[in-house]
Amino acid sequence: MGRQTEYRAWNKRDKCMIDWNEIIRSAFNFQSPNLLFDVFAEELHYLEPLQYTGIKDRAGTKIFEGDLVKCLSYAASMVNAWSNKDEAQDKEIYKIEWVDCRPMLVGADGKWAAVLNHHVMSKPEQLEVIGNIYENPELLKECE
Repeated sequence: MGRQTEYRAWNKRDKCMIDWNEIIRSAFNFQSPNLLFDVFAEELHYLEPLQYTGIKDRAGTKIFEGDLVKCLSYAASMVNAWSNKDEAQDKEIYKIEWVDCRPMLVGADGKWAAVLNHHVMSKPEQLEVIGNIYENPELLKECE
């Protein structure tokens, strides 16, 4: 099975999230076949395209670029992995960013912590989407 390509977009002008189907409907409703091209060519500067990572969190919520996820901290996940116990429960909030063509967990300090779905702390069953950087920026500021 190939990777599922899907997007949504943050509308900077109207301060709202637009899902992919709405973007496609808008292109057809405005009879503008170039609308999709314009979104990705940055002709529409007020739309910020956000790519789906192809991964869902433990509740089945799709994880997109710009999402905020809560999971075990790097240190807690390593203690649990080494001890084969789930004693450490320290959780942190990370944002999802594409770095070198891979979705990464990035901390409030801007440093990446793990590749999504590659490190023990970033497995889907460990992640909970709690918002995104556009609609809930205060969540990331709480971690600084």
